[in-house]
Amino acid sequence: MEPKNVHDFLCTDIQLSTKKILDYYSKRWSIETYFKQIKGSLGFDGYQIRSEKAILRYWTILNFTYIFASLLKGTKFCEALHEIRNQKFGSIIRFVYDQATQGEELEKIKKELLVA
Repeated sequence: MEPKNVHDFLCTDIQLSTKKILDYYSKRWSIETYFKQIKGSLGFDGYQIRSEKAILRYWTILNFTYIFASLLKGTKFCEALHEIRNQKFGSIIRFVYDQATQGEELEKIKKELLVA
């Protein structure tokens, strides 16, 4: 019973039993982790979209990204996204290395990477 392992659960329905409250919470857990992941990893909490059409489009892109990453790598979303980002970063390093060994100018490489 360490303090870091103790959790409080609040419920406004006082008719529910403790077991029923925990059952509801456990069913909701996958939804909570999904939102935490898309906020933290895909920036869902950083966009300010006002039109309904834009919100639906953005939501569709986020859901597609979430599902695609997981299915592509056959693993949990956070692990899949980490692997995809590592591969992308590695491909950028490989590109810069290949261009530099072929004697390309730094300014041309930066322009190709859209950083100049």
